[in-house]
Amino acid sequence: MINLKDQKTLRLVLLLLFVVFFFWEAVCYFKLVDTFLFPAPSRIFKTACSMLKDGELQADIFITLKRFVLGFSLGSFIGLGVGLLYGLFRKANKVIEFFLYFTYPIPRFALLPFILIFFGTGINSKIIFIALGAFYPCVINAISGINHIDKHFMEVAVHYGARGWRLYKRV
Repeated sequence: MINLKDQKTLRLVLLLLFVVFFFWEAVCYFKLVDTFLFPAPSRIFKTACSMLKDGELQADIFITLKRFVLGFSLGSFIGLGVGLLYGLFRKANKVIEFFLYFTYPIPRFALLPFILIFFGTGINSKIIFIALGAFYPCVINAISGINHIDKHFMEVAVHYGARGWRLYKRV
């Protein structure tokens, strides 16, 4: 990782950023690229300032954060629940394992047409798509966390009377 506290490294990074933006601006100025697809940094900055002044940028950021928080929360909550079911109930392992092995390799973008068909093009489809991105890491980490609980901790908790859900809650 770059240590930006070092003055020399900081100057080098700033110089590199300046060169990249200067080159980008020059390429746009001389019309070497389509400026509709790749606008100049100066035009992007002017547009961002006007959107900020009008309040449009803040509204868009709020909507995006709302979608992200709802989708991430939904995916994490369901993923944690599935992971806990897998770790706590041995009978559920095979069903959940089959489901995970079957669905995990499918790219999320391949599911996008089905999401759009079932949930439409509104906010719900966007939340579900974000939830899919959070679901699998949460399931895998919950399973890993439960499987890596030290057996000695479990034995001590059982010895002190913890059973069922309280056993895992305490440990």
